[in-house]
Amino acid sequence: METARLILDGRELFSSCSIGVSIYPNDGATSLDLLKHADTAMYHAKNNGRNRFQLYDAAMNTMAEERLQLETDLPHAQERGELVFHYQPQLNLESGRIHAVEALIRWQHPDKGLLAPAAFLSLLEETGGIVSVGCQLLLSACRQTAHWHAAGFTDLIVAVNLSGREFWHETLIPNIGNALAQSGLPAHALQLELTEGIFMTDVDSAADRIRALKALGVAVSVDDFGTGYSSLAHLKRFPLDVLKIDRYFVKDLPNAPANEALISSILALCRGLGLGTVAEGIETRAQLESLRTLGCPIVQGYFISRPVPAEQIIELLGRDWLQAFDTTQHVQPKFTVI
Repeated sequence: METARLILDGRELFSSCSIGVSIYPNDGATSLDLLKHADTAMYHAKNNGRNRFQLYDAAMNTMAEERLQLETDLPHAQERGELVFHYQPQLNLESGRIHAVEALIRWQHPDKGLLAPAAFLSLLEETGGIVSVGCQLLLSACRQTAHWHAAGFTDLIVAVNLSGREFWHETLIPNIGNALAQSGLPAHALQLELTEGIFMTDVDSAADRIRALKALGVAVSVDDFGTGYSSLAHLKRFPLDVLKIDRYFVKDLPNAPANEALISSILALCRGLGLGTVAEGIETRAQLESLRTLGCPIVQGYFISRPVPAEQIIELLGRDWLQAFDTTQHVQPKFTVI
């Protein structure tokens, strides 16, 4: 489905929709049943990336029941401290050291175990709980990174994702300022990650919002670059610091000349605009070496490390990764977390 581009009062806006479809008589004998099942299918479309349609399937009822249970459990999860950050390292291919860690939310559910964000993040968004949870976890990430700085890793950056609801919420700027003040973390050590869709809903207002974030001294990056709405003109309009190259362009390396050409062009573009670059989704040594040859400065992915609890990061920070890559056959760390 295409995203509609609108101009309202001189502002550039983008609109998308998620559609659920149920068909008589297979999906219901009454209008009430058909509407209920179409609604279920619509939420399934939203949970699978939005901007698409979804036909109803009876198996969705089980998924809806599980979703309802998670929705019931979520408020207690925040109270009990079950929502936590795991951290995934970003490796500097020039120095061989960890340059940054991305903070990724997890739910340590008492019955279902460790849940990845795909299982519950949309619920937090829809209920509005993401704002209070995000504020709490942002402070946690800043304090943890300040602790790593105190341990001697003073150049380490922490990247924290912002949802659309968080980005547009009126408390965003004061919440970030408070987190930095309470943790003692230098502002330049905090990087806020946005997906393209967030700031493309209202381009002009988003640019103002990003400038307000930059005024705090923090860095701003755009995630999944190249898979959404971005154009070169928009990159010029937004005061960004870092582009993250989506795993879509990385997954077929090194056997994808077209992808290599695209990545090389993105890297050249970023150098010209003074932007940093991070390539995501590195799962093999061949991918890493291909990106290294192309001149990509920072990489992130399971080949380096899965997201791990904070207490496991300290071991990774002191490692000379390139020496290990160049002298030994790299063995993936055996972490059991997701």
